[in-house]
Formats: sequence, C-alpha cells, structure tokens
Amino acid sequence: MTYTMTDTMASWVYRPVQLKFTAGEFVFYRARFDAAVMNVHFTRLTDQIPGNTLLPDLAGPNCEVAFIPSCPTKERLPRITFCERYVRYVPFQYERFYVDLCGTFPIYLQNFSSKSRSTLVRKVRKYMEHAGVTPCFREYRSPEEIREFFRLARQVSPKTYQERMLSVGLPQGEQFEHKLQELALRGSVRGYILFFGERPIAYLYCPVREDIVFYEHLGYDPAFRQWSPGTVLQYFALESLFSEKRFRMFDFTEGEGFQKKFFSTGSVMCADLYYFRRTGRSIVLVLAHYWETRLSDAVARGLEKVKLKNRLKNFFRHGMSRSGEVTAEEK
Repeated sequence: MTYTMTDTMASWVYRPVQLKFTAGEFVFYRARFDAAVMNVHFTRLTDQIPGNTLLPDLAGPNCEVAFIPSCPTKERLPRITFCERYVRYVPFQYERFYVDLCGTFPIYLQNFSSKSRSTLVRKVRKYMEHAGVTPCFREYRSPEEIREFFRLARQVSPKTYQERMLSVGLPQGEQFEHKLQELALRGSVRGYILFFGERPIAYLYCPVREDIVFYEHLGYDPAFRQWSPGTVLQYFALESLFSEKRFRMFDFTEGEGFQKKFFSTGSVMCADLYYFRRTGRSIVLVLAHYWETRLSDAVARGLEKVKLKNRLKNFFRHGMSRSGEVTAEEK
C-alpha cells in the first residue's frame, strides 16, 4: 500500500508515546509526547517512506509527534533529518523476525541446519525426560483457562530478570486481567506454561490480531535455566500454533535477539519513524536522546571488544537472586 489521506486516516490512533533514556537495559528517564500512531502491521506497509507533508493533517494541532513503528526500509536511514516544520527522528533500525505458520511443524523444522535441529530436539527431549510430569507444557485459550494462565504466569514473573531488574514482567492488576478476559472471549489470546513437576517455570503470553500471533511477554525462573526453559517453551508453542492451522504468522515484534533469529523463518529491516513538530522542546529532547544512544552504543561496543558485554549482561540477568546474592542453582 502507499500512504494517502484516504488509506491512512482510519489507521491512526491517538495516544502518548515516549523516548526512553537508558543505561544498558535500565531506563532512567522517559520523555513523553502526545502522538498520532500508525496502527498498521508492518506486513501491510511498503518501504516507501511517507513524506512529512502528510503529517500535519493526520497528527492534528494537539499532537507533538506522528509515530510510525516498524516501517519497512530498503536501507539504513539517517538518524535525524530536519524538515521545514518537522524533525524526522529514527532512533532504532532493526531486523523484525517472524515465523511463517503456513505448512506443518515437521516442514518448519527442516528450515534449521541438521546440527541446529538436532541440538534443539535434544534439548526438548532432555527436558521432557527430567520434567517429572506429562505433559510438561499446557496451552490456555478460553476465559477460564486464561484466568489459570494468569495465576500461574504471575508465579513465575517476579522471579524473572525482566521484572526484578527492569520492572517489565507480565502486567498485573484488574485492568490487565479484564483485557485478558476480553481477548479470550474473542479467541484472540494464547497463553503457554512450561512445568517442572507441578511447578510452573516459564510462561509465554501472545495476543492475536486477525491471523497474526504476537510474541509479547516471555519469562522463566532462572533457577531452571540449565534446562533452556525459554527455548523449550518456544518450541512447544510453535508446534501448537502450527497444529491449529489458523494463523499466518508468528511475529516476534520489535527488537533483535538470538532466540528470535534462531526460531524465525524470515525477517524485514524496519525503522521506528518519529515526525516531531519543530519546537524547542522536541529538538532538545531528540538531540539529547541521539547523543545518549550514541554514547550507550559506544560503551556497548567497547565492552564487547574486551569480551565483557555478555558477561555483564548475564550477571545482571541471571547472577543475582532477589536478595542480591548469587544462588547455588544459578552458578
């Protein structure tokens, strides 16, 4: 599709967005803006970058920025472009990975090299042999099942590094539970739990829109990381989705990572595009965010060069228990 007023007016939603200022994976400041956000999946967009002349009418006078997430691109874009009335800012460009769910699971497994496939199947088999329960994996769909999924997943989430260190575990509270029930009533959610004995040790939460399943929250108990619970759970979840023969794609969403790349069948180069009105506030914050991310990237490259980046990341993710001490299980 191309971007025209007729095609896109119904595709914009109005909500706040934020630029996150980070140190590694820790957020120390959030700059918030009122925004018009393009609510279209990246598979329905082309790599034709929209011109900024369209944006004033779409964004409206009360919006500070028009935001197009995961816009496909043919090449890397300049981070900052000053236009007559707008500043286009591209803070992140990345490969967006996905799994094509057409076909069968055995055919999907043929996408892996023989060595990778053998390693993956061996991990799954080893886990099943030691899990002490059959089945060790369960799927949750209906409103009643989703209530149980939420209860079990919330037992796991506080133990994950995402919630302990970054406060981005599985959401909790009545508002999120109500959202889960609405999605379940429409058949638009899948929850997956991995068990070791009777104990839930990993969860995967996936909302569904039309024929696409979205990877939204995954976490596991680090005490069991020797069993690769995230990898095993992802394997079982994809096997289940292929067996449904209902969905077109499993979308790993924004961000890159080894597991996303490993399980994917394809990827698209995407960019997050922000069109800010040229105000003093927006220019200062965009420039500050630009230099903060450049400094952060330089530090990350330096740590990687001296082979410390992964060690530090693993230490913060897995090496600290809730009390701040290294546990015997996590050594």
